[in-house]
Formats: sequence, structure tokens, C-alpha cells
Amino acid sequence: MQGDALCGLGRHGDAIDSYERALALDPGNVDALNREGLAFQALFRYRDALTCHNRVLEIDPRSTAARTHRDLVLDKLSPV
Repeated sequence: MQGDALCGLGRHGDAIDSYERALALDPGNVDALNREGLAFQALFRYRDALTCHNRVLEIDPRSTAARTHRDLVLDKLSPV
């Protein structure tokens, strides 16, 4: 995915745009949703990341990657 290359370059905002284009063509693309969530996390946009990971879990409740990423985001959102 082009978004992966953009993330690798530190261009997370552009990567999100790329993932959004992929999701417009295939809204159930769990790989794009997971990776978009990671890009949001890199930008400290935890609520957006949480939305992505929750969408993955709606599509595939057994996704261990989405569950792990969601738990990490929830940890960031929890008050200390």
C-alpha cells in the first residue's frame, strides 16, 4: 500500500489520505483500517485511531492486531 510507504517516510497525514482512498473503494479493508489507526496513533490522534481499530473489530472480532492496537490506544486515553 502506498500509505505504508508514506508512513515509513514519516508522512503520516499523507498516509491517512491514502488509506482513506483505499477505504472508499473497499470500506471493509481491515488492513487499511488497522494501518490508518496506526498512522493516527503516530500523530497522537488517539480517538481517531480508536475509531479505526473498533471498526476492524466490528468486521473481524477475532483480529488480535486490532485488539492489541485498541488496547494501546485505550491506555493512552486513560487518565493516569
